[in-house]
Amino acid sequence: LSNTLWALATLGRRGEHPAFVRDALQAATPMLGRFNQQDLASTAWALASLGQDHREFMVALRDAAATRLGEFTPQALSNMAWALATLGHMDDPCFTVSLLQAAVPRLPEFSPQALSNTLWALATLGRRGEHPAFVRDALQAATPMLGRFNQQDLASTAWALASLGQDHREFMVALRDAAATRLGEFTPQALSNMAWALATLGHMDDPCFTVSLLQAAVPRLPEFSPQALSNTLWA
Repeated sequence: LSNTLWALATLGRRGEHPAFVRDALQAATPMLGRFNQQDLASTAWALASLGQDHREFMVALRDAAATRLGEFTPQALSNMAWALATLGHMDDPCFTVSLLQAAVPRLPEFSPQALSNTLWALATLGRRGEHPAFVRDALQAATPMLGRFNQQDLASTAWALASLGQDHREFMVALRDAAATRLGEFTPQALSNMAWALATLGHMDDPCFTVSLLQAAVPRLPEFSPQALSNTLWA
């Protein structure tokens, strides 16, 4: 079941085949206790990628995962956090704490994307200043791998820290330096998020970086959303 939903999600067509998804979840519900950690994380990721929120099922899946987070791989922990946050079900404080506690000893094993997605998920809760110890540990793990972060990882991590209101200057300067030579790879949304995050945390103070970011943005301006344009001008 989880592999079939995952396969459907990889097609990248959000909102398609809702009847099949509904029937699959109906079949999955009574057997959630038999799902392993990969089944749970893959199913959650698939539903979030499909943009199909079935709240009752997602809460049941979250509850099934809660007692088994210690079995999850780093990728599965990240996928679970990202999926629940994307669908708006990262709203159980006890589950959030349990997931972060399971993640901390595994942080050095996280990929750049897994780290950035977990921080992004935490930031979507909208509670500034929470979980500072986890954020500190995540950035400690992220620092030596900044060179492996892609443009989305860099922009998402910057956005997450600014949204959480947690400024780690040394890390942010290192992240800005990692982004500086790769701004041509950034999407319009990533450029805007990077500008907004650096300005929010007070690190838009390098004139050379600012010029480079604006030069990367100019040919892409027709692709910017209204929010991306206004956030860049605000920054």
